[in-house]
Amino acid sequence: MVQTFDKELNEEQLNFLKLYAYGYSIKEIILFYDNRSFTLKLKRQIEGMFKLNDWFKIIGISFKENILNKNDFLERKIINNASDYAHQILDEYNNREKKKFSKAKLTKHVISFVNTCDADLFLKNSFIQFDESEEFVIKYQFNKYFEFIETTSEPYFDDELIQGIFKKAKSNSWFGVFRKVFNTDIINKEPYSNINLKSQAQLCSREIYSFLESLPSKNDLENEFKIYNCLINLYNTYEYSYLLNSFYSSSNNVVRQNK
Repeated sequence: MVQTFDKELNEEQLNFLKLYAYGYSIKEIILFYDNRSFTLKLKRQIEGMFKLNDWFKIIGISFKENILNKNDFLERKIINNASDYAHQILDEYNNREKKKFSKAKLTKHVISFVNTCDADLFLKNSFIQFDESEEFVIKYQFNKYFEFIETTSEPYFDDELIQGIFKKAKSNSWFGVFRKVFNTDIINKEPYSNINLKSQAQLCSREIYSFLESLPSKNDLENEFKIYNCLINLYNTYEYSYLLNSFYSSSNNVVRQNK
């Protein structure tokens, strides 16, 4: 049975969680609040509520349980691509007498949208250059969280080495690091996705097609926004299918428990 998180964070706790998930360091969050003791108190409160001090797990559970809104963490490239494809789809539908328009063609557009997003993020993240030592640490942490490979004793990694990884990934948690690394050559993310992309794209296409056939509004901007939302929901489903993979594995005793 997947454990559900039944505690409600207050506004300040949620703000701290968002800032940390965005990639800000504790030092930066202290500067944001201009109050060291208050900031550290918020951190301890959240760790107490989750009964964890591992922020990879805290952030992952927060996304899984929708404590954090996935749309708040979308890359700009994903937003732009979804907007462009929504405009293209609506334009082709409005001009369907001149251009052939079908569910199959719509599905191709939807899959192309996801593939374009992947290619754009891969290109963007290809500029992050980790050295051999950093890659070793990343793969070690990845095996720990995604493959559940435990060692009898945790190896010591120099803090300067860890901070160097975080700085390059522009994140201060392993969750943020893996989000970047999944779109590089370091780790192949496909085996870790628990969805069938083609099936999900077909579901998205049917939803868009059904909406287009009814078109309750004649406002193109409003209609584009509805298509945009369908595409964004699909991308979130796709991205978090591998990012949250470890939180649905029966091997993960933190998230899965027997009643």
